[in-house]
This record gives sequence, C-alpha cells and structure tokens, in this order.
Amino acid sequence: MTPFRRFLGQLLIGILRPFLYVWLRYLVNWKLVSPPPKDVKPPYLILSTHVSVFEMPLMLLHTRPNPVIVLHELHLVDKLFLMLLSVVGPVWRMQGMPDPRTIRQMKRAVGSGRSVLIYPEGDLNWDGDSLKLDIGMAKAARFIGAPVLVFKTEGSYLGFPRWAHKARRGRVDLKYTLAVRKEDFDVMSDEQILEKLNTAFMHSERRWFYEGAGKGQSYSSSKPALGLERLLFLCPSCKAHSRTKTDDRSIKCEACGFKVGVGADLSLDNGCGRGFEDVWQWHDWQSSEWEKFISGPFSDGTARLESDDIVAQLVKILPAPSSAVLKGGDYAHRILKNPVSIEATRAILSTKGIELADGAGNLVFSLPMDDIRSVQVFIIGIYNPNWLIVMTDDAYVNIQLKSGSNPCYPWLLAIKRMIAERASNRR
Repeated sequence: MTPFRRFLGQLLIGILRPFLYVWLRYLVNWKLVSPPPKDVKPPYLILSTHVSVFEMPLMLLHTRPNPVIVLHELHLVDKLFLMLLSVVGPVWRMQGMPDPRTIRQMKRAVGSGRSVLIYPEGDLNWDGDSLKLDIGMAKAARFIGAPVLVFKTEGSYLGFPRWAHKARRGRVDLKYTLAVRKEDFDVMSDEQILEKLNTAFMHSERRWFYEGAGKGQSYSSSKPALGLERLLFLCPSCKAHSRTKTDDRSIKCEACGFKVGVGADLSLDNGCGRGFEDVWQWHDWQSSEWEKFISGPFSDGTARLESDDIVAQLVKILPAPSSAVLKGGDYAHRILKNPVSIEATRAILSTKGIELADGAGNLVFSLPMDDIRSVQVFIIGIYNPNWLIVMTDDAYVNIQLKSGSNPCYPWLLAIKRMIAERASNRR
C-alpha cells in the first residue's frame, strides 16, 4: 500500500469513528471492558472471533492505526467494495484452505509496520460458539512474528447473529487480550503457543449469557424471530427440513403447522412444546438429527437434497501473478473473473456432487463431489437469501437457494461432512 493510500485510510476511518461510535452504541449498547494493551505497541497480529457482523466496526473504533484486513478473495469481483477497501489495504485469502501465500503477505504487512486482522474461523459462526484454533494458527503466528492480540465481542451474537434481519439492543462486552508476546516465540513450543491462543480466543455465547458476565442481561427487539429459518431448518414436530418460515416474532413449519414464539433473548415460548427452552437447545437437537440423516439415508443414496428456485453463478479463478507485489504496492492475489450466470432453476445435492438443471429438467452444470475443495455461506444483504459458495481448484460456484427456508445451512453441513470423510479416507 502506498503512503498516500495509507494516509487516506487513516483519515477516512478517523472521520467515521465518531459516527460509528454513536451508531453502534445505539444499536447494541457496547462497552469496552478490556482495552488494547498499553505496554506492547503495534504492529500486532489480531485474531478476532466471528459471531456478528458488528465485530469489524467495533474493533476499528479502538484499534489504531487501522490494520490490514484479511478477506475472502470473492470480494475482488465487487468493484465498489474493492474501491472502499483499497484505502485499508486488504490481504486476500482462499476459501477454507491453508494459504501460504496469504501468510507471507501478512508477514510482509507486519514488516512494513501494519497490524493485520484475521478471522481464523473464516466465516461467521452459526451458534455463537467459537471453533477451536488448530496448530496451523500457532505456526502461522510464529512465522509472522508479531505479538498476538485477540479481540472478542461477548454478547454480540445475541446482539446480531448471522441469521437475523434486525439488531437486538442489549449488552455487548468488547475485550482485547494480549495472548502471545513476541518474546514468547523464542521460549515456547507451537503446542504451548496454541494453548495460549485458544485460552484467549475460545468463547461461548450460551455460557456467557447463562453463566458468565451476561447472566441476567436483557435484550430487546421488535423482530426477534425474523430470519431464524436460516438457522433452524428442521421441524421438531414432523422433522421436515427446509420448510420453516418466520414472521417478526415466531417461527413455524409450513409442512405441519407447528409454530412457536421467539424472544429477543433467544428463548422459545412454552419450551417449544418439545422441551427446548431456547434457540440453542433446538439447534443442538437439530444438529444431532441432521447428522443421523447425513450419515444414514443421504450417505447410502436413498435421499438427496433439492431446491427448485435458485440462481447460480460461475467465477473462474486464474493463477496468481508471478510478482509478489502488484502495481501501487498492493499485495498479490489470484485473479477472479467476473461472475457468469449459469442458466439453471434447480439444484440437486447427492453424494456424487451438485447438479444444476434448467426449467425443462435438462442438466446444465455438474460439479463432482471430489472436485469440491471447500464450502461456505455468504450473506449478501440482510433480507436476501444467502449464497452457498462452493470452491474448486479453478472456480467458485455460487448458488442462491431461494425456495423453502433458504436451505444453505443444511447443504453446508452435508457437504462439509462429505469433505471431512474424504480427507479421513485419504489418511
């Protein structure tokens, strides 16, 4: 990044900070509980939990100077977003895969005096519980060589989970923790570094709300249920999947008529009639039942997943440039072509892979399961259906599943299970 762009980025965020401060205070009532350390100066490697869309603006309020942000490379095809990011200086990453090139670029940014912000989970998590970091994160931190600062927002899942259409007002605690000092890398093993990282990083919104500092806190919302079908897709009454729908205050199953009210604190009216006191307990049951389905009827080929109202795109990936740094000092990345529409109206997922068909039932695109490297769900606008983002070696296949309850989440879980089985079989 050129000095002028860096100055422009600092100026822009500096101008926006007072407005972000007031706006976020109004929406989620945040409180800085643990500020950044005063005895260790940047640049840092900043690891942030990823439970809410508010985490980045909340972090930018208190982290100075602005960090370089590690982002999904699909943002490269969004020209407006790319222009806005150009003043921050992003580093691009592949989806869901170890990427040595990205780690080298992070080290280069730290070497130039910039802190680097990364979301190790790679995606907003679904239930507010952080995923455990693996040994690769400890090795990457050692290679980068900067002090590791962990940023957490406790309560922000309750404030604005990834499935919601509207923020809930309630307590959100912001915490910075100096997890690893630079000198720790000289005297600690990777396993010891990993333990320190996980101690600082791991967080459960459920435990925070019921047993921790969030106990007794109240949340308010005029639309506490809206969007919940993105998370809770399996009916506890008839076990139909992808048939749930929500209005402002309740979720129902269109297959059998089951309906339950939802509170701003994620509580369910009358125990949901099934002994589920809150959204988390329904989700626990759903996870267990869906695992049985994926390992049973789906895996043996007697069942498959289908969606009859879809939009699909193909984004071709070209090899990375040979030069490490592009014109203007930007960090190198793979080249992504503009999205091309796939003329399909129906998607079918089976153990063989994904098939897309047109209105007449003709197969127009086929993606074998063995070609799928990773899968993720993108939120493209709060009220729009999510996108299932499937990555192969040479393309991203983006599928918007619009029928039923916008069933990206069950498809995501099914594909991840098959990718994990494939990796296990190869060991």
